[in-house]
Amino acid sequence: MARYYRCAWFDPDAQSADVPGHPLYVYPRQGAGRIDDPDHEYRVLYLGTDAAGCVAEVFGDFAVWTPALLDPPPSLPGAFRAVMAYEIEATLCDLDEPKRLAEFALRPSQVVSNDRRATQQWARDIYETGAYDGVSWWSRRDPRWTSCGLWGYADATVEQVTVLVDLAAQPVVEAADVLLRQVTA
Repeated sequence: MARYYRCAWFDPDAQSADVPGHPLYVYPRQGAGRIDDPDHEYRVLYLGTDAAGCVAEVFGDFAVWTPALLDPPPSLPGAFRAVMAYEIEATLCDLDEPKRLAEFALRPSQVVSNDRRATQQWARDIYETGAYDGVSWWSRRDPRWTSCGLWGYADATVEQVTVLVDLAAQPVVEAADVLLRQVTA
């Protein structure tokens, strides 16, 4: 079993994975993500191997991090931004491994490309082998972090939910330091 993390909205009242705010909730109509399936045959649970890396993925587009990043969306008024830890046994296609890149005739630049049609196609190719539960690659925010997408996450166990009560939480501070982001109170 390996530990993975996710920074997402957590609603303590969400009691099943098909309800927004549950730690295992995945939006049913994905389509814009790096390894999403536009045909909706499978869904992807996006995770990372480091809590700070997950925070960086979620907050990274903002130049200044303010408490407003913790304000829940109107559709989930009782939710909290949280870092969730999972225990998952999964076989991932590690695209940071040269053998895997060669196996799927990929260049590193194709893995982190912003061309979603292209990334979703190589993800589909990997999915269709039936050999993997998901894919891992280096974070676009910083290569020391690993991003993952799992289409085989049915056996995932939620181990811990840490609500981000403020921006002084360790994973937020670490992500801001690495990304050189200003954090305001």
